[in-house]
Amino acid sequence: MTPELRPELELVATSPRTRVRMLEQMAGTLEAEIAGLCRRAAAFEEDDNLIQHEIESQQEVLNRLSARRSELRAERDGLLSRIESLTTEALEMREQVSNYQDEIVLEALKDTRTQAIVSAGSRARRANQNSRRRWRDRD
Repeated sequence: MTPELRPELELVATSPRTRVRMLEQMAGTLEAEIAGLCRRAAAFEEDDNLIQHEIESQQEVLNRLSARRSELRAERDGLLSRIESLTTEALEMREQVSNYQDEIVLEALKDTRTQAIVSAGSRARRANQNSRRRWRDRD
């Protein structure tokens, strides 16, 4: 810094020695400020590194959680597919049961009708036989 750039120095400093001393003090003060700023910059750099490390660490956690979530979804989808398959199978079985029950009822109705016809035929035969006996007994 030259005195032309700083006119206040010309008024205060009259001798070259005084000027040199003042300039040295100012340079020292600036250097001290520079050192403080460098420490702050280094602290910011350290904080930045710590934050970056934390981000990477959290990203690893997020990646693990995301992978686990994908696994759970795949497992759930498999279960839902299995549920759908079993539901379809159960419905088919229920339909078969219903069909078999219908067949059983129809078969029972046929058997009942057949038994009724046989019973009616037997009663008719007996009645016919009884009627013949009565006619024979009358003669």
